[in-house]
Amino acid sequence: MAKKYIPSWDVFVQMLEDLTTKDTHRAATLSYAYLANQLGHIALGYIIAAFAHALLEQVEKWEWAFVDPGKDSEVSWWAFGMSALIWFLVEAFYVRKALMKTNKDFQRPKLQIIEDVSMDILFFWFGGSLVLYFRLDTLPMMYVHIGVTVFLFFWVMKWYRIKMCQQYIRLPFHQRLMDTKVFCGNTIPARLNMQEEVLNIVNDRPRGHWIFYGGNSSGKTGLAVGIASDAAFKKCKTSYQTMSRLIQEMVISDAQLRDEFYLLWSWRDSDLLIIDDIVITGETAGGHSFAPECFVDELRQDSIPEIDNYRVFREKAVIWILGTSDEQKVSEWTNAIRSIDEEAPIKRIKLVSEREHVGNEPDD
Repeated sequence: MAKKYIPSWDVFVQMLEDLTTKDTHRAATLSYAYLANQLGHIALGYIIAAFAHALLEQVEKWEWAFVDPGKDSEVSWWAFGMSALIWFLVEAFYVRKALMKTNKDFQRPKLQIIEDVSMDILFFWFGGSLVLYFRLDTLPMMYVHIGVTVFLFFWVMKWYRIKMCQQYIRLPFHQRLMDTKVFCGNTIPARLNMQEEVLNIVNDRPRGHWIFYGGNSSGKTGLAVGIASDAAFKKCKTSYQTMSRLIQEMVISDAQLRDEFYLLWSWRDSDLLIIDDIVITGETAGGHSFAPECFVDELRQDSIPEIDNYRVFREKAVIWILGTSDEQKVSEWTNAIRSIDEEAPIKRIKLVSEREHVGNEPDD
């Protein structure tokens, strides 16, 4: 089984690569974007504090002077305070806006939002406090900055793991469950069952199989992406695969996959596997279309000597995304999955497009 965490050394190496590798050499990663964002917060905090300091040094020209420009320590503390207050108010406005958004199916992770914003505020304040360090240059101030730097480093390591869990999923786009809008019928039990199963996957990743099925624009992929993104916040190793890519990678060893695609884990190592674009012949265009028994045969034939692909499918949570609303064809895939894993539960969730959603949604 795959480890349930990313080792600290891998996080540290990723951080060094993000600090030293230019965008012209490789595509920007989520961890790189996160690091650049936090360094930007430090810079903005310092810029506002430095501007406020320069402004307060001219305070002697104002009749309503409340700061003695001759006392550099007083000016520096006021400059830091002004920068801290400005960025606190800005972040407070945005966190209030984020918390006010509602989703009928999935609640917004309020604690995660508050923690994220709190960290941004600390980085703003850290940048603003550099004015104190450069202006006062005292030994206690240096000790304070060293302590805060160490604290922020370990906090960044935690969020780096989350960003790495997200970027190595290989998602087609990024979306949280709180931003996902899906329809699964006009009955409260159907919606509650969908919510329960989704949260069960995100929180526990129990061994088993879930089939998301429905026609075009029914939100199947969006729901799976939301599950994968939220599972990353639980530090879950997730792999998103299209059916065609999975077939190709079945004959490639884990070591080769990690080396060729710069991955920390392969689809076999993941705790949660998502298989998308399982296109049913005659239903939709594109994708990789073939009968379920053909997939079972491919699975059996493509197992390389050192890897038993059958065993891999029996050890993890798997989401199958079928591009059909035909119950008979879904049953055929259900039977095929059962032939792969005879013991694990198989659950089906039907999704419909907003256009197909007849009538009003049920009240809570």
